[in-house]
Amino acid sequence: MANRTLISGACLTLSLFFFFPTHNGMALAFIDEAFELAFQDHNDFGHIPSDDSVLVKRLSFPIQLGDKTGQQMAGFLYFDSQGFSVCKRHKSLFYLLKCIQTQSLKNRTLQVLIHGFTYNHTYWDPPHRRLSRFSYARFMARQGYPVLALDLLGTGGSSIPDGDVLNITESVSSLAQVLIAARALSNPLGGQFDKIVLIGHSVGTATAVLTTGTFPGIVDFLIATGWSFSPHVVPLSSELVAASLANPYIRFPDSVREELFYFTPSARQPVINFDNRFLADQFSRGVLIEGLPLLEAMALGDFQAIRDLTRIDKVNVPVLVQLGRFDVIAPPLLPDIEAQLYSNSPDVHVEILERIGHSFNLHTNRLTSWAGINKWIEERLVKKRAKHNGEVAH
Repeated sequence: MANRTLISGACLTLSLFFFFPTHNGMALAFIDEAFELAFQDHNDFGHIPSDDSVLVKRLSFPIQLGDKTGQQMAGFLYFDSQGFSVCKRHKSLFYLLKCIQTQSLKNRTLQVLIHGFTYNHTYWDPPHRRLSRFSYARFMARQGYPVLALDLLGTGGSSIPDGDVLNITESVSSLAQVLIAARALSNPLGGQFDKIVLIGHSVGTATAVLTTGTFPGIVDFLIATGWSFSPHVVPLSSELVAASLANPYIRFPDSVREELFYFTPSARQPVINFDNRFLADQFSRGVLIEGLPLLEAMALGDFQAIRDLTRIDKVNVPVLVQLGRFDVIAPPLLPDIEAQLYSNSPDVHVEILERIGHSFNLHTNRLTSWAGINKWIEERLVKKRAKHNGEVAH
């Protein structure tokens, strides 16, 4: 394995402070009654915990762009202060000890979450109590993982550079700077972070793959959700692309987001409406312009161009790919070819999720995705521990 590549000249410091929600309280309160009425006859959300033990801290990562200008990337660190309590359900001493060992491994494994176009970190943690069960970040924190959800540059609480300066190259560089800094973060659950799992959604997956392929050793595991690199056509009309390129920062219309992001038989309209009103964010023209050649290569089935543009064949860590059966942006048309594109990975698993659209986290059957990710990470953590100790993993 090549030595970990560091970004030259980057002086990384970290400002850490407790996060207090800054969402528009009046606007959120305005729709509370609508949520209550919309869901009073449904139990999709499950019980809303009143004693949530998950804590959240806000982080600020200094970023240096190629033009030497300084930026800040916001991150939100989720962790469960009562992580080992899940082991209490085990009556057998054998399974109790096994649970404690597994939780200890998870406590030292940092998940880093990368959102896609038109979102920020709230894709992973919607800011409404009625949507707490749609929070991937809180779900994984309760499983024992520390979770870092990022607002990529140009979104959420992060700096907003010039929309033409912020291209894919700068996005990858800024993410790499954060990942290097994350290795040295203070673990709120004790000890150091032994492993980093990089998890992308949609275009966030493309960014995560390119970063992992460009900087060997920067992460230990890669999870690609909601994006397929195998040949297919991404249904962005020429009219939508042309209209988008008119502005340095781009927002998709609500109707376009609903059509692209949801399999409506597995989604609730109030959630879709909330997504469009409160989760939707902008993305830069620079990223879109640099991304268009990849879309063309995928449409033409040009494998060499796909490899050159994404460095997918340079990814040398275990990879989990999750594709939604009804995801119109990343349909699971060629799962075997999808796996083969990660030709340098020692372990690739492609999982197809039934009855789900593009924005996995906001569908009623989202737990299929989350449980699969948790299981995949847990199995590999236990396997690595057993290999290190000379044991046989079961």
